[in-house]
Amino acid sequence: MTEYNWKLINSFSIPAGIITGLIFTTGLNAFLKYLILIVVLAAAGLTIHNLAPSQKKPNAFTSTALIILIVIIFHLFKNLF
Repeated sequence: MTEYNWKLINSFSIPAGIITGLIFTTGLNAFLKYLILIVVLAAAGLTIHNLAPSQKKPNAFTSTALIILIVIIFHLFKNLF
């Protein structure tokens, strides 16, 4: 069973996801939005990978998945309202 470092994942991924989600609601062109998303995902994955003492790979994947989930939620709310 894999142990996740939820405190580390949540403390980095949730703010990064909210900021990226807010960027997705702005009027930037699609290229810049996705470029920023890729940069944030890479930064989150590498940061969590380097800061987590053990089980680095699952923590990094969970961090990036959480950011993608938050961005999708922001995008859906933007389209609904």
